[in-house]
Amino acid sequence: MYWEKEVPVLKTFGLRGGMSVVELGSGGGTVTDFLLRRFPGIAVTSVELRAEAVALARTYLRDREHTDVRIIQADVLKTGLPENSFDFAYARLVFRYLSEPLGAIRETLRILKPEGRLVISDIDLGLWGFFDPPVPELKPALDAYGRMLAARGGDAYIGRRAIGLLKAVGLAHTKVEAVATTSDDLGEGMSMETFLGPVGWGRLERMVKRGWLTRHAMKEARETWDHFLTSPSPFVLKVMWMSAGEKAAHP
Repeated sequence: MYWEKEVPVLKTFGLRGGMSVVELGSGGGTVTDFLLRRFPGIAVTSVELRAEAVALARTYLRDREHTDVRIIQADVLKTGLPENSFDFAYARLVFRYLSEPLGAIRETLRILKPEGRLVISDIDLGLWGFFDPPVPELKPALDAYGRMLAARGGDAYIGRRAIGLLKAVGLAHTKVEAVATTSDDLGEGMSMETFLGPVGWGRLERMVKRGWLTRHAMKEARETWDHFLTSPSPFVLKVMWMSAGEKAAHP
């Protein structure tokens, strides 16, 4: 939903062709593919901890005939990559899950070249977006998602906090941009349910089974959502926060 709107922000933050890029928490390779297609000439090193995601990404990217990419299985807290190796680092929808975000930033700082830049893109439940007509019954689900992440060491409010973390480790020229997408931007094959994101029905079902959300709250959310979809002009706006900082030119 956000990708095409992320491109100009990434360019503003300094990403351009010919750069060496490290992608943190790269998952199944879809973001890697996006970066390689939108920024021709970059070389990407993707860091992913989960073996199943690494295998999926290798197949996905091989099928798309990308050659300027390598995928390593490693923790973002200890990548094993050489110091001063990359021009640019991108972490998309990753930091909300990290129990040690400062450690991950420090490790990224280590492997960035002088004047290399780190960009963290993620959500913030407090500034997540809105529905028109309103769907207030989704709030208990969002709150439950936030509690679940916090119990696992994550942070569903990382969007507002990322810029402070970048400053805390000494990154310079820090800035933050809000990237908004709406239901008017839905692409082919996408549905309004795409906008549910962290409170999609599959995830809510798992949250109910694990005791983070009541079955009644989920039922109310689903009924109100169905009513929302049948309203005359249902509209959604969602926001992602992109924070950037630069490594010093000299130690």
